Parts: sequence; C-alpha cells; structure tokens
Amino acid sequence: TSSEKLKVLISIAASRSMLGYAAATMRRLQASNAGDEFKLALFRYDEAPGQEPPELEGDVGATLNPHIVFQSTGPSCHVHQWRQLTPDFVKGYDYVWSIDGDIDSLLFSWDIFRHYLLELRPLLAQAACLASQNKSAKKGTEWRHLRMKPPGNNRSVPAVWEVFFVEMMYPIFSTRIWPVLYQHMLSLSGYAPFPMERMWNRVVWNLVEQNCTDLLGIVVNLAPLKHRNLKGYTSTPSHCSKNTPHNDCREINQSQVDVIAATFCPPGTKTDRESWPDRQVCPFPTDPNRLQRTWHIDYDGHEAIPLIDISRQRSRLL
Repeated sequence: TSSEKLKVLISIAASRSMLGYAAATMRRLQASNAGDEFKLALFRYDEAPGQEPPELEGDVGATLNPHIVFQSTGPSCHVHQWRQLTPDFVKGYDYVWSIDGDIDSLLFSWDIFRHYLLELRPLLAQAACLASQNKSAKKGTEWRHLRMKPPGNNRSVPAVWEVFFVEMMYPIFSTRIWPVLYQHMLSLSGYAPFPMERMWNRVVWNLVEQNCTDLLGIVVNLAPLKHRNLKGYTSTPSHCSKNTPHNDCREINQSQVDVIAATFCPPGTKTDRESWPDRQVCPFPTDPNRLQRTWHIDYDGHEAIPLIDISRQRSRLL
C-alpha cells in the first residue's frame, strides 16, 4: 500500500491572520515522502462577501496559490462552507480534510498519518490534539479521548485508537461517505456545527452496528496537530453560534439510511426503522470519550496487536 497515491481535498477556513498556519501545513504536506496530491478549498470568512478574494502574496501566496481549486469570502460557519463542496466537486478525491485556521502542523507527519489511513481504511479519522502553550488554549480540546497520549509503562506507545466521536476541528472523511453527509447538511441552517459533527459519528456507528464496516472513527496519536485556539470564529463576524438551532437536531432520515445502506452494506440489507432504529444525533447517545480498540507500537518500532479488542456485538456498542 505504500506505493498507492492519495488525492486529498483540504478545506481550510481562516481569517487573514491565520493564513500563515495554512501555508505552513501545505508546505509540510508537500514535503512528505509519499508524493500524494493536495488541493485546497479556502474559506476566508473575514473578507467582504460577494467579491473577488484578495490576492495572496509573499510566501503565503507562493505556497497556497498553486493548490487552490476553490475560494469563498464572507461570513460563514463550518456547514455553510462544506455545503459548497458538492459530491460532484469532491468526486475524484480520496479524502476531504476539513481543518480550522488556527491549527499548527509543526509536529504533524502526513507519512505516518497516511500509513494508518491505508492500513485501516477508516471512513472517518483525525490526528490527536496537542494543546498550545498559550494558557487560553487549555488542553487543546475538551474531549479527553482526542488528546495526544504519552508512552505507557509497558514499553509501548499508543499509535492509533478507535473512537465513537471525531470532532469538527480537523476531521478527515473518506469521499465515499461525503454524499450522505452533504445531503444532511442541506437540511440544516448551519449556524452551529455540532449537529453535523454528531451526525457523521452516528453514521459510522450505525454502519458498525449493521456489520457494514468493522471500524469506527480513528485518532492517530503518532501524528498530532496543535490547536492554537485563536478563536477566529468568535473574534470575527463568522455567523457561527455556540447555541444549536432546535431544527438542526434532525435525525438521520429514511432516504439517508437508504443511501448509507446502498453504499456500504451487502445487497438486501433491511433499512426499515425496526432494523435500523438508531437515528438520533442530538444528544449524542453514548459517552463520546469511550474508546474501542487501541493499537500500540513498542519501543523497537514494532506494531503490536491491539491491547484493547472489544467484541463487535451490538450489545457491546450500546
């Protein structure tokens, strides 16, 4: 699998002050050994809407311009941005990777990260989160299961683990799952990203429950990203809200269940409500911090079998 080339569409939402982080991330990706192709959809939410995006100049422009395939300006929140990436637009890519503008990739390794994408083939993944030294950044993420973990006492390092919940800060999606996510986005106001975040985790969880896939989302510990917590969405008029509009807490509807089953499940899989009962996305129906399996690497660099290997029976997932 090491010779397989990936094509990744990166969606970055950034204010002017954050474009340096976007350029640094792109330089790091281009310096990887794999020779993968990266294209960029850039959402500049602090620029005037309805106008040509201001030209990117200097080192930032030299780094980003060759990769940009889409730009948008004006206040917008995550869902508003993702809705512009239609299934037809992302066709031909292997992954859509959404990255907030205040993410620092200094310690990130695409070569390590892609290794686990190719080995495990997840529909949903993210890098572990490393907090900034900035006191306001706290722990980088409120979800403890997404934070980078140190080596253990058994001469091994947690390399990657399986989770019920991947958050919206920098998720990477297989484009196989994008059409049903996009369909759900169209039904939302989009002023709060949390319902969409819960929906994509629920979809993957449902697929595991229905034995249509054997893997939940994954977190790659060996390739962390640092959250600078610059609060771009709250310090600029982004149209984002911390409060979830009631109408955005929509369950996964029947047409979406049908699409999910047709894409990922064996022919003849039943999709009625009795066979596929778990459709709610708000509130999230389990403790998001629960883990399933963890893969470790010992100090000699050998991959070990999962030290946690939980049965795939539905009763164990609930």
